[in-house]
Amino acid sequence: MIELITREGCFYCSQAKNLLVEKNIPFTETKIGIDIERDDVIDKYPNQKVLPIVIENDKVIGTWADLLDYVFPSMKDETP
Repeated sequence: MIELITREGCFYCSQAKNLLVEKNIPFTETKIGIDIERDDVIDKYPNQKVLPIVIENDKVIGTWADLLDYVFPSMKDETP
């Protein structure tokens, strides 16, 4: 299952949630400041500098752009 680490007011976090809902991909959401503290996110994911953080089965997929590649893998290989 996908986990999104998000924060209120984050445009790309909202986009990620909308995409997963639209594609019927189950996910959980962990909100910074509500479900987890910011410092805990930094400690657990020190290489992730932007939100959302997208995780699957405890492995970091990446951020919004990486989620797009995950949901639409064939688009990544297309050339104009």
